[in-house]
Amino acid sequence: FPSHDSWLKDYIATVLEKDTATKIINKLLKVVDESESGLLVSVEEDLQKFKDATAESDRDDSIFVSDDLCELFSQEDSTNPINWRLKCLQESVGPLKEGLVHVFARTNVGKTSWLVSEITNFCHQLGDDEYILYFNNEEAGRQVKYRFYTAMLNTPLGKLKSSTDTAKLAMETYAKRGGHKLKLYDKDVFSVEDIDRFCYDYKPRIV
Repeated sequence: FPSHDSWLKDYIATVLEKDTATKIINKLLKVVDESESGLLVSVEEDLQKFKDATAESDRDDSIFVSDDLCELFSQEDSTNPINWRLKCLQESVGPLKEGLVHVFARTNVGKTSWLVSEITNFCHQLGDDEYILYFNNEEAGRQVKYRFYTAMLNTPLGKLKSSTDTAKLAMETYAKRGGHKLKLYDKDVFSVEDIDRFCYDYKPRIV
């Protein structure tokens, strides 16, 4: 940080430290009173995140957004946005870059089908070390995986089941189109700590 920003740097470091300490204390208390187990791994992850954040703040970069247009353009070009399958979404909201996307609709109108259609289209746009994490608590994981296959290959499930050779060919094509980057976690109940742990392990592009 420049010298005139040092006070802000110290303030941010203090806030990060207090926030991390609060999270860790709450998790340790849950371990002590036996209300939850397996939290020590996430405590270690919290500490690592704090170290990463403080290391980032120790750089000499300004904490404010640069006025350099060339630098801003370069950052925009390097974000590697992901395109929607639906033309109306691509034109109305633009490529998917970052942030939280909400989808609202009545039950049984096709939300999951739409989501599966889009994320299977995202797979081939991902980098070699990028993944999509899909946390499922709706229908059986097997049925959701079937949806992945039928959407990715644009092939009815009945045809995929027609023979062993057809199934093997489908698996090969699925992998070539990036299906292996789509990780399906199937559990009726999962915690924020579960999601946090998987995100830490896989560094997903999309959750």
